[in-house]
Parts: sequence; structure tokens; C-alpha cells
Amino acid sequence: MKTRSFVCLATFASVMATSQAMAGVLAQDQLCVIYDGVRGQTIDTNVVIGENWDTATRTTGFLARPAGLLKMNYTQKAGSIRAFCAEFDQALATDAVCYIKTDVADLPSTAPMGELRAAVIANHYYHNYSSVMNDDSGNINAAFQLVLWEISEEGWDGTTLSQLNLTTGAMQFQSDNADVNNATAAMLGNLTNNPGERMALDGWTDPNSQDIITVVPGPSIALAGALGLAGLRRRRRN
Repeated sequence: MKTRSFVCLATFASVMATSQAMAGVLAQDQLCVIYDGVRGQTIDTNVVIGENWDTATRTTGFLARPAGLLKMNYTQKAGSIRAFCAEFDQALATDAVCYIKTDVADLPSTAPMGELRAAVIANHYYHNYSSVMNDDSGNINAAFQLVLWEISEEGWDGTTLSQLNLTTGAMQFQSDNADVNNATAAMLGNLTNNPGERMALDGWTDPNSQDIITVVPGPSIALAGALGLAGLRRRRRN
């Protein structure tokens, strides 16, 4: 079993839609990669697993953690993937790791998020991943990761989107970066419970490193790119 260390050294969760992406997969259920860097921002975080979504804003206990887009190189072939963290409280292995594929609902392996939250994460990718693909700024990347953590770690019911707020509840963040804060608010506002608005994702797990989520190569990625940055202006719909 993994050790819950509350150490998040980088961020994970999405494979690029290219032929290179599949070149790093040694078998249908295995992905072997090594960490190469993260592009994002350092954000003050304070997490108390098990708290409810309406827990009051905390003023102490915040720790600086990097949040952003992770680059990982394939270990046996040329090329790399981009990804985000799917397990907040597990340290990232910086040596080579061979991940095993699993359902997103089964991540993180120490405390699976379940089908409801996994569906909202797929909706997050559908509406907001295009901003990462088209912009790839440290601010946008950090915002995307923070929303992913909020969905997976917050003590909410998995359906009432108004319960997702990065300054209250179990998962809380503090940032003086207005661009990160504005992008995060816009991404939360884009979320819906529409089952037709979900990107196809795979989960990947390893007992000695953070679990990750990857985008399934195919039409869903092309659709996300077509949505463009305009999607960040959508309002939240429950």
C-alpha cells in the first residue's frame, strides 16, 4: 500500500494525442516514463482529508506546492507526454516508472474517487483541457491542476457543482496570482453534469509514485482543441 505523505512534487494527468504518445506504451496496460520537468506555479495549499465542502476558510497551515503541467519522457523510445497529478498526497518518483492502466474512478489507489467525481473530471477535460493545449502557460496549467485536485479531493457530493470552491472545504488554496485565480474560477464555471460532455481518459497507477490520468488519443482530443480558449468564459451549470 502507498504511504500517504502529503508530498506533491509535481503534477500529472493527460497524454498528448499524437502517434508518439502510443510509442511510449510497451503494452496496452503499461506506460513506462521518467519525470523531466513541470511547467506551472507554486501555490499555497492546505488539505484536511475528510472535511466537508462547506468547512470555513483556513488561515494557517498552508504549504507551498508546485501545481502545473508535467513533462515525462518515454524510457525505451523517443518522445514524451504531458500530464497532471491524480494523487495529491503521494510523492512523485523521479526515476523511471512503469504505470499500470486503471479506471480514473479507481484513482488515487489509496482512496478511490469513485464514478461521480471521475465523470466531473472527464467534464473538466472536455471544457478546459483545450486551454492547456492552446496556451500552455504556467498560470493556465496551475489552474487546470487545482481544479482537478478540487474535484478529486474535496468533501463534496460529486454532483452539486456549486460545492466546488478552492477557498473552503477539505481542499483549500491561497494564491496572490490573479491570472491563476481568474482562470481557476472560469474553469470551475465551465463544469456541467452533461454526460455528453466528457473526454475519454485513462488512469495510471504505481505503488511508488503519484497516480496519473491520461487523455485517450482519438477524436475527443481534436474536439477539445476545437473548443478553444472561449470555453473558459462559460458559466457553471448544475
